[in-house]
Amino acid sequence: MTNKNFFTFEGIDGSGKSTQINLLKKLFTKKNIKFMITREPGGTKLAEKLRKLILNSSENLSFQSEVLLLYAARIEHIEKKIKPALKENYIVISDRYYDSTLAYQGYGYGYNKKFINYIDSLIDLRPKKTFWIDTPVKTCMERISKRLKKDKFEIKQNTFFVKVNNGYKKIAEQNRNRVIRIDGSKPANLMFNLIIDELGYEI
Repeated sequence: MTNKNFFTFEGIDGSGKSTQINLLKKLFTKKNIKFMITREPGGTKLAEKLRKLILNSSENLSFQSEVLLLYAARIEHIEKKIKPALKENYIVISDRYYDSTLAYQGYGYGYNKKFINYIDSLIDLRPKKTFWIDTPVKTCMERISKRLKKDKFEIKQNTFFVKVNNGYKKIAEQNRNRVIRIDGSKPANLMFNLIIDELGYEI
């Protein structure tokens, strides 16, 4: 089920997703538009606890455990936060959704994509559009290097993020009607204008 008010942002760490989401937050607030911004993994108390477990570099989770924990957090997020907001006609913006699992766990780690896709097929909520911020890996790595605290993905090497970004490219090619590629090398204001145009709202 696709919801017309549900949008997601994707991209590798350091791609600039947060900057664009924050610009949307400021615009929606200024225009008195009902909106909710959330993130994955996370969004609810339980999902945030699972986030800490998943992103903890000291935890050596098995492939199946990591994917199932991600989907446990996702289902909790959908049922407890996203669906209730959509029911109240809020525009919902999620920083990451199921594309991240396929890109990071499937393409980045090389985990079993059939398993991931099967688990994902049980999810009944799809975004109207997904904005993929396609930023050069080198640029993202430079941004990540400046962060004082890094999770288990942010400490990965360049080769890992190249695989993840290639995964996003394949996902975008297979979902042309949903995934909108935004050139992350462009100035932030130009990227934002493209996103506003694609949202389809009178803003």
